[in-house]
Amino acid sequence: MHEFRREATVNFYTVLLFSLLLSGITRSSSSEAYAGYCSAAASHLISHADSSMVREEARMERIPSAPGWFEIPNSQLAASCPEIASIHGVEGCQAVMADWSGGLADLKRNRLVIWGGGHNGYYGNELYALDLNPLKMQRLTEPSSDSDISNLASCPEAYLDGKPNARHTYSGLQYLAGRDLYFAFGAALSPCGNFTNVVWIFDPTASTWVRKNSKGHPNPAQNGSVPLTAYDSTGDAVYAMEGNAGAFWKYDLGADNWAHLADVSACARLNMTSAIDPKRKIYLCVGNNSFNQIRIGGRYATKNLKGTNCSGLVAASGPGFDFDSSTGRFVGWAGGNEVYIYDPEADSCTRESYAGGPGPAQKNGTYGRFRYFPALDVFAIVNDWKENAFTLRLSSDVPRPK
Repeated sequence: MHEFRREATVNFYTVLLFSLLLSGITRSSSSEAYAGYCSAAASHLISHADSSMVREEARMERIPSAPGWFEIPNSQLAASCPEIASIHGVEGCQAVMADWSGGLADLKRNRLVIWGGGHNGYYGNELYALDLNPLKMQRLTEPSSDSDISNLASCPEAYLDGKPNARHTYSGLQYLAGRDLYFAFGAALSPCGNFTNVVWIFDPTASTWVRKNSKGHPNPAQNGSVPLTAYDSTGDAVYAMEGNAGAFWKYDLGADNWAHLADVSACARLNMTSAIDPKRKIYLCVGNNSFNQIRIGGRYATKNLKGTNCSGLVAASGPGFDFDSSTGRFVGWAGGNEVYIYDPEADSCTRESYAGGPGPAQKNGTYGRFRYFPALDVFAIVNDWKENAFTLRLSSDVPRPK
């Protein structure tokens, strides 16, 4: 609205100036006063445009360049929630955050995308995004509702409009950077809580969902494994650990195929978060008092990590955990002001604390709602539906690869 007003004002003076100039063409005997009037109009146009731009620029929030937490004003998800009775469930929109929900980092658009709900908590299947460019929260899609969800009682994979049923998303959301698509492998469908074996792909350009139908796949609907996925940007593939079955998988979107890579003993706990270091080719999972590593490729060797000085992160349920390409380290958040910077070479954490953090983590986990954005060199987190979102810039004292 401010931008519209500024442009409208500038356009008014532009029309005035050119009207004066055109009328002056027919006045070969125009006086110096007339010429001065035109000059004054031009000066007013330029000064008004400049001052408007300065005022508009001043109104824009920016992520500080200094290290530390930054609370983004007016970024509560609650303000973007729809008020539709048919999708409310037991909890309403708060379940988008509170019910084992995750997120993904859209690196092309610098936005943290949130999807959650499911079971009997909330039936809305809309997507939300914290946009780090204008620094605002927005609802990306509209929820299916009313007659479109009249099949809800059957606990469907999809509503009648073809969009996916709401669900808990855990660590099942990934941004496929090589294709500019969103990947979802979720659990706990509305309203029954059944898990699902289905992959959904969302196209953020067309704002459309597509259901995939791979013949071979993990079987969480049969064994209750929660989604534990991570994206390898160098191989353009999603890796997933099926904890209750001890099976490690790789998903190729182009072929719509899950490949069973190995049977391993790792990442078998509930409520863990996973991430990949694409250079070292390691898949890590952490949380619920377990910390494991699986090597990508070869024989998929596993390791139980000691994680020296990482105890708070390891003990957390569904902690925030992502790979920081600028430092070559993983960074974790388990609530409060402190973050854990994990060095895979040393198998240890450095703990950094910055004032003014997001407060206690959701009791049902953070998962992918804590993500790193390399273009901005910041992490972003959305913790609670009625709290502002935060960014985090690490100190320059954190070692960077040479």
